[in-house]
Amino acid sequence: MKTAVAVEKFMNARPRRRATTTGTLVGTRFQAALLEAIDSWRKEQLDLPTRPEAVRRLVELGMTHDTALSAKTSGRRAKQHSDEKT
Repeated sequence: MKTAVAVEKFMNARPRRRATTTGTLVGTRFQAALLEAIDSWRKEQLDLPTRPEAVRRLVELGMTHDTALSAKTSGRRAKQHSDEKT
């Protein structure tokens, strides 16, 4: 049902204009598992973004994530791991 709604919205959407400025092209290779995960994520979105748009959105999401919290958690995990070895 979610897919049908997304397809209907996509078909009724006005065509998007191309960007008036160009950004820097970044060529990237993805392993099959990561590409499948990206495709799976983009299919869950209501507007069904293209692969490049999905990658841009995921990068933006990752960059807005609280990195201080992640670093603290990673440090705690590393300490636990080193304690287990000794």
